[in-house]
Parts: sequence; structure tokens; C-alpha cells
Amino acid sequence: MIGEVISGRYEIIEKLGEGGMANVYKARCKILKRFISVKILKQELTSDEEFVRKFKDEAMEVAKLSNNNIVKVYDIGTEGNIHYIVMEYIDGKTLKEYISDAGILSIKSAIDFSIQICNALIVAHDINLIHRDVKSQNILVSNSGEIKVTDFGIAKSSDSATITNSGKILGSAYYISPEQAKGNFVDCRSDIYSFGVVLYEMFTGKLPFTQGTPVNIALQHIQVDPIEPIELNDKLPIGINNLIIRCLQKNPALRYQNIKEIRNDLLAIQNNKKHFVAKYNVNDSTMVMDQLNVDDMAKRNKNKKNGLIKSIIILLVSFIILVLFVFLFWVKDVVGLFSQNVEVPSVVGKIGSQYQRELESLGLKYELSGYVESDLEKNFVVDTYPKSGNLLKKGDTVKVILSEGIEQVKVPDLINKTLDEARVILRNNDLKIGNIEERFSEIYDVGKIMIQTPSYNSEVDKNQTIDVVISKGSETRLVIVPEFIGLDIVEAKNLATLNGISIEFNSVDTSIKDDHEKVFDQSIPKDIEIRPSVVIQLTYYNYVEKQEENQESVDDKLEDKNDKPLEETQTDNSDQETSEEDYKEDNTVTIPSADNLTIKDAKEIFNELGLELDGSGFNEDDLIKQIDYEKGEKVSLGTKVKVISVY
Repeated sequence: MIGEVISGRYEIIEKLGEGGMANVYKARCKILKRFISVKILKQELTSDEEFVRKFKDEAMEVAKLSNNNIVKVYDIGTEGNIHYIVMEYIDGKTLKEYISDAGILSIKSAIDFSIQICNALIVAHDINLIHRDVKSQNILVSNSGEIKVTDFGIAKSSDSATITNSGKILGSAYYISPEQAKGNFVDCRSDIYSFGVVLYEMFTGKLPFTQGTPVNIALQHIQVDPIEPIELNDKLPIGINNLIIRCLQKNPALRYQNIKEIRNDLLAIQNNKKHFVAKYNVNDSTMVMDQLNVDDMAKRNKNKKNGLIKSIIILLVSFIILVLFVFLFWVKDVVGLFSQNVEVPSVVGKIGSQYQRELESLGLKYELSGYVESDLEKNFVVDTYPKSGNLLKKGDTVKVILSEGIEQVKVPDLINKTLDEARVILRNNDLKIGNIEERFSEIYDVGKIMIQTPSYNSEVDKNQTIDVVISKGSETRLVIVPEFIGLDIVEAKNLATLNGISIEFNSVDTSIKDDHEKVFDQSIPKDIEIRPSVVIQLTYYNYVEKQEENQESVDDKLEDKNDKPLEETQTDNSDQETSEEDYKEDNTVTIPSADNLTIKDAKEIFNELGLELDGSGFNEDDLIKQIDYEKGEKVSLGTKVKVISVY
């Protein structure tokens, strides 16, 4: 797709990403002269007409959304077998990448991001549009720190047919709500659950469930309660902890009932860190039950009688077993009978509170022996006594040593600094420069840092590397043509490299040795502004040694000259003088390259050379593709050159 132009308007520049249903490209609108994003439906999905129709219908729903925290939809269209959506282009990174770079976000930044995400979802929910794929990969963070929610690709309008009516479960396993994982119908509270996972990720740097296949993870969302966020981040306000837990309730009725409630609590916590939030919804006395499959209900009614009989049998057996245990208790030594060996569990990847619960579930006691320096994160288990794998009796104590973590330092502000300045600043803060990337920017000067990862004021491990992105300046910058005339070809090459200009050389033979490899002509005069892609033609002298005539030939010429009448000799001399004068007044000029120049810029260059450029029928800002003369062709001064086509 790179280089293709869709609908004669959108020129594909580079691929930005790929999702389950579509690929996203950076493109340039040739009419509005701006960068945009184009989402193109994958070819394997275009053969399903019903799917394509729903894709377009739901894209139309998204186009109705208008909010600064939602990526704007500019256009929807089809060209041949290509179905596309044109959207706002965001210069930044996904929230997933942002968290990966920064680790746990600061409380202030995470709350600010959360409120912006709420703003976006409120607008969608107000028109009954459910996102159904809320995740950190679908949330963009611009370089200015503004949040943009995107990819409503599987969004569902509550009053219209949707893609999921085909029976397939769409969504991301790490963020999916329990009801969505079951394939049940969903409402705005499904988005609230997924948003809760994003909150969990922002405030702890981790996801609630990560172990196993996507199916296993989805089952954990249905069946398993996550570790409370405050156990992973002890700096977390209790209000934020409870807010996240409330979003992650398995039963939708126990969650927040709308996004506005979440935003209100976030704003309250922003102003007062001690603001109280309940862990579940206490305002709604009516519990909304999950829908039951009709066949399942029929089967349950059919087996109810058999179930009652089985329950009676189980009660009888349980009673007999209880009687036997009581008898054995009085007859045998209780400790000798029931004491059994328990293996000390592994400590790998477990935090102290999690390990304590595991020990207590095995009948062992937990005792904190202290903290040691370690490469592990703070509060993770480093070692135990006795060691993992040893056998103990129930009631025995396991002494646990926890990690105090690596020394943390705050990341300094590197934005608008040069690379050399950044190295000094980082060295003074026990940090180092990491990966260095260059990008075009319309805001930052060439050589200045425009993005740093992790971000300013983040807490990171001592001696960690900080990745930076350095500005290459404007992508459409112009350079001023220097004077090359009088330089030798080596000096001309160096000057061109220094100024970022492309040049090509042409040579003309000369018998003057001192002019060897000296530039005497340049196709674009000095002080003209051009794009770096424009090639300047430089012409230099190439010294060729003059061949000496033998003496006999010279004598013959002198003799012939002496034999000629005076009148004829004068005529020859006159002819010679005329010829030299004509050479000096040779009124020709070389046609320069006009490719990729705007008509306005090209006119200035052609006028400087004594030529006239006719761009009638085109706009002054159009980029020239072809003129009616070839580059390098010799023409007379005053020649009119016509623009044939533009890009």
C-alpha cells in the first residue's frame, strides 16, 4: 500500500499498526495538505458483504462523536475492494507503550489520564454507543499529554444490529468483561469493567490476569478476583484502590452504573486524596441477573427431582463420615493421626502478601524476617527459611525475606535539550542515555529532544537508560542555496553536505590549467529557498592539455599567411574577431530541474536565469511534475517554459 493514492486524495506514507480487522496507515491528504490516519479493512474480511455493511454502519456511528478526547473521523469510503476510514493523525504513542516505558504512572498523571478517558466514553455512551474493546492499545497519548480514545472498530450501537450478532466473541482477553467473555449481551457496564482493567494497569504497571492462554485468562475474568491494586502499589490512595475494585466487580449490578459516576469520584479524589469510595455499588437494591440460556433452564427443571435425591444421599454419606471422624478423634492421638508434611511453596514471582496467603492456606505460619537489597521489585519475596521445597508440619513457621527494591531516582526533564546537554543531566542523576531516534517535527528545532521515555518526574531504577527522540526539524523545511561558483568540486561537495543539499556535476573541457575542477555555473542561483529533494546542477572546468603542433605545420601556416593578400588577411582577422565576440555573447541558458518545486518557487528560479515559467491552469502551491523542456537542455534567454503536469 505504501505510495498508493486512495480515491485520488489520500497518499499512503507508512504503516502505523495492525489490528484484528484492519491495518492503519499514516497518509497525506493531497487536498488539505495535512497528515491523517487511514484505517483499511483487511482483504480477507471484504468478501463478507454483511460484515462490510456493518463495518460501514458502525463507522458512521463513530463519526457522530465529537470530543477532544476521541480521535476524529473525517471520511468513510470505498475504492474497488478497499474499504477505509480516514481519521485524525496523532503524533504520540499508545497508552500501552507509555505505561511500558514509564512503569507505574504517577498518581497525578494517572488520574488526569483517567478523567480524559472518562470524557471520551461519556460522549459515546450518551448516544448509546458501547466501545467493547477498551484497552490501553486503543488509547493514544499525544506528545502534549492529551488522551485520544480510538478504534471503535467493534463498537455496538444499542439500537442496531452489530458485528457480534454472528455469534463470535470480540474483544481482548486481557481486558474483556465477564459478560462479554460468556458471549452475553453487553451494555455500558462492560466498558466500565474494561476501563477498570486499564485503571489497574495505569496505577500498578501490571494487568490483573496474565497467566495462561487467552481462553484461560478470559475464564479468570469470570471466576477469579484480582489482587487488590494497593498490594502492588502501596502509595495508592485507598479511594483509587476501591474505585478500581468496584469497576472490576464480576456482577455488573455491583459496578459503577455509568462512566459519569467514575469521573465524579476521580475528580473528588483529585481534590482530596482521602475521599471515600465503596468497593461495590450500594445505591441499587435491584440486582441485574445474567441472562440464562433457555435450553439450560429446561434441563435444570427436568433434573431438579434427581438433584434432590442426590442431595439427600450426599448428606447421609457426609453424616456417616463425620461420625467416623469423631470416633477416631477419641480413639487415636489427634496430632499423630492428622499431622502431615507440607512442602514450603516456591517464592518465584510472588509478593509478600500473596505468599503469606499461600502459606496460611497450607496451614503454615508467615513471619517477616526483614528486607534486603535486590534486583527484584519492592516487597517481592527474595528467600525463605526453611527453603522452598522443604517439608514442614502444619503450624510450623516460615521466615520470609522481602526485597527492598532497587534505589529509585526521578527522571529529569530533557525536553528541548540537546543530546550533549541531556547526557550531562542524566549523568548527574545516575541515569544514562538509551535508544536515540530521530523524527520530523513542526514544533521542536533541529537537534532538540522532543520525546523522552520514561517521562519527566517518573521514578525509575538507578542507572536505568532513558530513550529519547530528537527532532529533525520540519518535514517540509526549505534550505537556502549557497554560492558554489568559484569553489573546486571537493569544496562544493562539502558545502552541499553541510547544507543538506543534493547536487550533480557536469564538466566542460578547458585549456586553462588554473581553472581545473573549478565550478563556474550552478543551475539554481544562490539565496533561493528550495526543498532538500531538489537537485542542483553544478558545471566545472576539466583541464585538457593542448596538443603542440609540429614545426613543419607551423611553418606551412605562416607561409600560407604571408602569401595571402593583405585584404584577405584582414578579412580573416575580422572573421576571427567576430567569432570570439559571438562566443562571449552566447545568449543561452541550461534548463534547471523543476521536479517537486512549487510553481511559485520555480518561477523565482527561472526568472533569475532569464527564463519565463508559464504555470497557467495550476495553483501557485502545486508541486511541479513535468515541464515542456528536459532538464539540462540549452535554450535561448527569454524562452517561455510551460508547466505540463503537477503532483
